[in-house]
Amino acid sequence: MEHYSKRINAIVWGLALLAFGICWILSALGIINFNFLFDGWWTLFIIVPCFCNLFSDKNKIGAVMGLAMGVLFLLGARGIISWEQVGKLALGVIIIIAGLGLILGRMLKRMWSSKQVAQERITLEDGKKMHNYEVSFGEQAAKLDGEVFDGANAKCSFGAMQIDLRQAQIANNAIINIECAFGAMEILVPTKVTVKTSINSSFGGAEVTHTNPNSADSPTLFIQGKVSFAGVEIKDE
Repeated sequence: MEHYSKRINAIVWGLALLAFGICWILSALGIINFNFLFDGWWTLFIIVPCFCNLFSDKNKIGAVMGLAMGVLFLLGARGIISWEQVGKLALGVIIIIAGLGLILGRMLKRMWSSKQVAQERITLEDGKKMHNYEVSFGEQAAKLDGEVFDGANAKCSFGAMQIDLRQAQIANNAIINIECAFGAMEILVPTKVTVKTSINSSFGGAEVTHTNPNSADSPTLFIQGKVSFAGVEIKDE
């Protein structure tokens, strides 16, 4: 699922460029006073990559340390704290993060795992057997083989999720409700299924590369929901 990490990095950098562009336009219109070369602007080259690494790098402790150091440098450059205080605080922050890493190592490993198998949680909604998947700050994969699929509720925030239905038996009028924010979601569907989508997106989008079959007997799968600052891909391979 390496391409998910790359997609999340692209979203984060895209948001940074989007914010920069909006501030630039507002400054050009005289609405705000925006100067790219503000005091401490160089710290963004530490803060943004470390923030991206929280979602793609296995060494989360290193990413957190780098992010904390970048914030301290920014505060020092802005004159909010002195550089002498930056040095003293940096040592304390590193020690605290290292200590938390040792104490909460297993918990952090689960939370930031590069790939998790989605835990099954089944609910009954309007007579449909619904699979429920949710991931935050990590990556998760769900695969259904040979079983009848009525539907699913999938939530993804600041992470990546893959739902593989290519070997499942799709019930007619099956439905997937999705909520994806600041992340990436991939839904793999069988070739002999008709897919109909109704997805509201803001600063993101849903791409459907699956081709519906020319058969009136093919089951229909409805995919609906909301996407914000994220990307959803629906395909059959």
